[in-house]
Amino acid sequence: KGKIKKEKIMNNKESVIKIKDDYFLVIFKQFHNKLKNKIDSKKQSGEPLNIFWRAIEWLAIEKGEYFTVANIISYLRAMLAYPLYTMLDEGAYLAAFITFMVATATDFIDGHVARGFEQISETGKNIDPMADKIMLIGPWFYLKRFLPDWLWWSISGIEMTLFLMAAILKRIISHFGIKRLSGANDWGKIKFSFEVGSIAIIIIAISLHSPELKILSLSSILYAIGLTSLTTAIPFGLASIIEHTWPGLLTKIHLYFKKES
Repeated sequence: KGKIKKEKIMNNKESVIKIKDDYFLVIFKQFHNKLKNKIDSKKQSGEPLNIFWRAIEWLAIEKGEYFTVANIISYLRAMLAYPLYTMLDEGAYLAAFITFMVATATDFIDGHVARGFEQISETGKNIDPMADKIMLIGPWFYLKRFLPDWLWWSISGIEMTLFLMAAILKRIISHFGIKRLSGANDWGKIKFSFEVGSIAIIIIAISLHSPELKILSLSSILYAIGLTSLTTAIPFGLASIIEHTWPGLLTKIHLYFKKES
């Protein structure tokens, strides 16, 4: 009974997530269709497209490889790395927190935009996780002074390994005709969620510890929660590396032990 109940709960959660995804997908798809219809009507009427509409057609309608709407959102997210570091270094914690959360939100948006605008590509799947890593560089290097060395270097090592795998190893592997997964896997997405949540919490903790506020008790609690959450990202990061190297291995191991039990 407990097993059946658990499966029902999991199915309900998956249904809710699917409904949310479908909702945003429909919104971006409708917007894309409106743009497409507008451009088509202009062409059919013989009206020449000005620079603005030519740019819209190039970015939103044509299926480019590097310059698509979704990829541009990813590029903008990556470009926030230095401003985030500067804000934190100057003590503008509220501005840094808001900017960081907006940057994180774009990671949710660009995938839906790519699907809604029918611009999904292997290039985009690789650009998205790389933009995530670059965006985190700013706050991550600032937080080095506040984190235990072992934790900072563990996460940094995992991120560097995943970055090298995406940038170099996959190209070498594909050169020999061996197929590997593109983009982030589920383990990597969970890891990224823990990292983002942890960094946001630790930024709040640091701001509460500042001379202007000095809410030390709450700052200490949030800092402990942030460290715990960040530590939790490590096993998911290692699992992501394994999944990129041997796709399906962890699933096979899970099914084996499930069968044995």
